[in-house]
Amino acid sequence: MRPQLQQPRTQTVRRFSSTIRSEGQIRERQALIKILYCCVENVVMSAVIYFIWFARSPHPELFLSMNVHPLLIMVGLTSLRYGNYLGILSATVASAVFIYAHFLLGRDLVIFFIAWEYYKFLLMFYLAAVILGSFRDHNDQKISELSGLLSEADHDLDALTQAQKKSQFVNIELKKQIVGTEDSILSLYSLASSLESLRPEVLYTEVASVLARFLRVQAVTIYTADKSGHYLRLKISMGHETTPPRSLRTEDFGYLAEVVIGKQAYRISADSDSHSPVFSAPLQKDGHVIAVINVDKADFQVVTEYYFNLFKIIVEWVSKSLIRALEVEESFLEDRYHAHSRVLKLEYFRERVAEEKKRFNKYGLPYSLLRFKNPAPLMVISQKLSDCLRQIDVLGYDEQEDELLLLLPLADAQAMDIVKKRIAGCLELVNIVGEGMEL
Repeated sequence: MRPQLQQPRTQTVRRFSSTIRSEGQIRERQALIKILYCCVENVVMSAVIYFIWFARSPHPELFLSMNVHPLLIMVGLTSLRYGNYLGILSATVASAVFIYAHFLLGRDLVIFFIAWEYYKFLLMFYLAAVILGSFRDHNDQKISELSGLLSEADHDLDALTQAQKKSQFVNIELKKQIVGTEDSILSLYSLASSLESLRPEVLYTEVASVLARFLRVQAVTIYTADKSGHYLRLKISMGHETTPPRSLRTEDFGYLAEVVIGKQAYRISADSDSHSPVFSAPLQKDGHVIAVINVDKADFQVVTEYYFNLFKIIVEWVSKSLIRALEVEESFLEDRYHAHSRVLKLEYFRERVAEEKKRFNKYGLPYSLLRFKNPAPLMVISQKLSDCLRQIDVLGYDEQEDELLLLLPLADAQAMDIVKKRIAGCLELVNIVGEGMEL
């Protein structure tokens, strides 16, 4: 293990060393280019000065006694442009040109270095190079120091900006937890009011919208559980690009063991697999899990202890509302169903279809409707179809037309054809008419 840990560190050191080496090469190349430009400029300017004020001048001897010498101006400009060292180089070039002009006029070089009126120009060249070059170097050093301070200030400003954004986010979240319009007590009262329906199917439809509103989540699924708790069937899906699995087996997903068997709310963690939802919690009745609510997609800011607790509160309220609705529905079973059967009366069947249409318009969940002539007593039909239909399928009866009506939630055209064949086999029917609503 240790060599594997050392290898990335070695690679980092190598990359750092190569970066330093490349930066040094760039600086060296820039310095060489700077020296080259300086040499070319000085040679060209010296040649121009020599040509104008000496070679082509009618009085070339004046070149040795000019008060403001053009070579001095050249040295000054070079020193101000390139600094002290290259200024001295320019002074050397100017001195060479000046001595060469002195030699061409036939003057004695010994006298040149003795007579003040001649060698004073060399002193002026070098003095100008040192003074003006030092000024440029000092100015460059100040600029470099100020640039470093400015860079540090920019870095500190960026860090301060990030800290301010974090502080603002924490401040906003804390305000929301206390008096915010989305998560305040008044909003929770509004949430409780939206769960007052006494119809279980309406509650299932509203839960996804409630979670999207109060938790700002993007994708929600609700699965109903069978009596054994080993299998879950999709009931509601919101915000998914593709339809989630229609059924789940509890033992195939680790989080479901915690939710369905352990009856505990679940929150995603670093150890969770890719199939785990962000939040998950069970809906319970009489100690048995009847459904599971999953938050499959949410913003990163939502995955906090606060929102997890809020999710558990909402699920608890949904459970209480659902239990109350189921108890009310069970007390009116005889009014809703035909005698000795699980066949809904037409009025209640239409209510159930209306709720499925609402889910289609709200979440895009497909459904299908089948109708066929009643071939036998409703009690017999109910018994025969008990093994052919899913737990979520709904059977109704139109007494006026003497037709059986079958609602297939989450069933597209392909699934409807399969169910038609299955029912035809169970009831030995031929003419089954179907229609569906799907995206």
